[in-house]
Amino acid sequence: MAARKRLAAAVLGAGHATTTQGSPTRCKRSRVNNLRSSTHYAERRGGGPLLPESMVHAIMWKLFTGAKKMHDRHVVHHDIKPANILIGQEGEVVKICDFGLAISLSELPPYTQAGTAFYLAPEMLLGKEDYDALVDMWSLGCVTVEMLTGKTLFLGDDDDDDDDDDTNNEIIQLWSIFRLLGTPDNRTWSEFTSLPHTAKALRLLPPGRKENKLQDLFPQEKLSDEGFQVLQGLLTCNPDK
Repeated sequence: MAARKRLAAAVLGAGHATTTQGSPTRCKRSRVNNLRSSTHYAERRGGGPLLPESMVHAIMWKLFTGAKKMHDRHVVHHDIKPANILIGQEGEVVKICDFGLAISLSELPPYTQAGTAFYLAPEMLLGKEDYDALVDMWSLGCVTVEMLTGKTLFLGDDDDDDDDDDTNNEIIQLWSIFRLLGTPDNRTWSEFTSLPHTAKALRLLPPGRKENKLQDLFPQEKLSDEGFQVLQGLLTCNPDK
């Protein structure tokens, strides 16, 4: 509890990052009655883009600003996803909530894997123990896609089977990523083969796909070149790029 209080103190005043605990519903009722979880916007689907790109841009800019201030205080949220983002009706207020899994990078690694599988960065799924705040930026990239399309981008195994091995679930999630973005190698990600779970992943996954097909999801009529460049920068398997 003392560690959580320190984290809360670290992000107080961090602009758009709000240290509200518990479920978004409880947070919404008790602290910000005029806000809705961004999951609400992901359900407002109607045959076209979920929201205009301009509105998604405004919302994500506020999220990036809040995340930067949070990261400047050496805090990693660990569980950025639509359910943990609250948005005003017109996108004028945006808040990140539920810091229950947050960690301080002031503490030395190893850091443990934490978060919701669909939004976990590849380096975390591959067992990297000295990851950094870029894992949150990957999650924000996933949220951006969900705001634009109303669909979860990397929907690995959504079957809640208690008998499933956690490592196998990670492999399935990695395949969901690699089949869209391409399977890394030492040329595209120098650290790739040295990560703890890479050998098993390469042994179990289908033959590697090298082609990045992200742009196939976002032709220019759906997302501007500028918007795509930002998205592509967030959703790169190599965190050092």
